[in-house]
Amino acid sequence: IRYGQKGDSVYARIGTLDNGTLGNGFMMFHYNNAANYDQRKIGAQFDLDLGDYGFETLYSNFGRPEILGLRGYYRPLADSGIPIAETVEVGLAYVTDFDPNPSDSVDATLAGINLDIGFYPVKNDIFRWKFYFDYGKYFDYGSGAAFGSSFILPNLIGVLEFGVKYERRLLGDQFVPSLFDMSYELNKVAVGGTHVLEAAKGFNGNFGEIAISILGSFFIHGNYSKSDGSLHDGRFYSELSIPGLTPPIDFSARYYKSGLDGLSDLFSFDTRSVAEVEFGYEIAPYTYLSTTYRKNWVEVVDETSGITTYEGQETIIPQVKFRYTF
Repeated sequence: IRYGQKGDSVYARIGTLDNGTLGNGFMMFHYNNAANYDQRKIGAQFDLDLGDYGFETLYSNFGRPEILGLRGYYRPLADSGIPIAETVEVGLAYVTDFDPNPSDSVDATLAGINLDIGFYPVKNDIFRWKFYFDYGKYFDYGSGAAFGSSFILPNLIGVLEFGVKYERRLLGDQFVPSLFDMSYELNKVAVGGTHVLEAAKGFNGNFGEIAISILGSFFIHGNYSKSDGSLHDGRFYSELSIPGLTPPIDFSARYYKSGLDGLSDLFSFDTRSVAEVEFGYEIAPYTYLSTTYRKNWVEVVDETSGITTYEGQETIIPQVKFRYTF
C-alpha cells in the first residue's frame, strides 16, 4: 500500500519496500526488504516535508525487530527570501539493524549515524542544481565522507526529465557506503552485516548516477561506484520501468551487482548478482495482478573436483496490487 512518491511532501508505504533511501543515500540507498524472498517481510516508510523541516522513516519488518532508519532535516533559512540560502538543508540520520548476523550464535547490533548538508545554487521549474556533503560513522567501526553535485532538468520541452549525479567518496577502513542497499538482506544471511564492515578496506573513489523519464511513463535509472585502485569493490544498479507499457500492462526490471573489478565483470553472474523482472496486468479498476521473477546465484563446490560454479536460484512472486491516483 503506497501513498504518494518518494520526495513528495507526504509519502507513506506499507508492505514490500523496494527503494528505501534516506537523504542522499550515503548509508541507505535502494534498500529492499524482500531481496531474500524466503524471509520476506512487511515493513513501512513514512516521510513528511513541512517546508522548514521534515523527516524520513523506514522500518523493515513488523514481524521482529530488524532495520530502523530515521532522518530528520531542517532548513534554517527557508523563510529568509534569500536565493540559495533559503535552500540550505541540514540533516541527521540514524540507521540500525538489531539482527545483522542471523547466522551467528552471538547477538550483535549494527548502528550508525549520518550528517548531511546541501544547498541549491539554482532551483526553479527549468532546472535544479544541488551541492551536498555527507559524513557517516558506524558505531565501533569506521567512518567515511562524500561530497557531490546533482543536476536535474525536470521538464525539458514537456517531454523529458533528465538527471545526473556525481559524488566523490573518501572512505576509511570498516566503512561501506550505502551498506543498506538492494542486496543487504542477501549479504547479511550469507556473510553478516557486521562482518561486511569488518572486512572493508578504506579507499577513495567515485559514484555516478543517471536518471531519465520520458513523458512520465518510461523510466531509466542507473548508477555505478568504484574505488580509485584495483579493489574488487565496484557496485552497479540499473532499473527500467514502464508503468503503461501497453495499457493495461505494466513492466519493470532491475539488476544489481557488487564486488565489480570493472564494467567487464558486469554480467558474469555469481553470488554478487541479483536480477528482477516484474509484469503487471490490470484485472479490474485500480487492481493489478502482478508477478515478479527474481534470480540470484549461490556458490556450488563440486565435492570431487573442488571446482566452484554458480547456480541460479529462481523465485516467482505473485502479488495483487491496488493503485489509485489521488
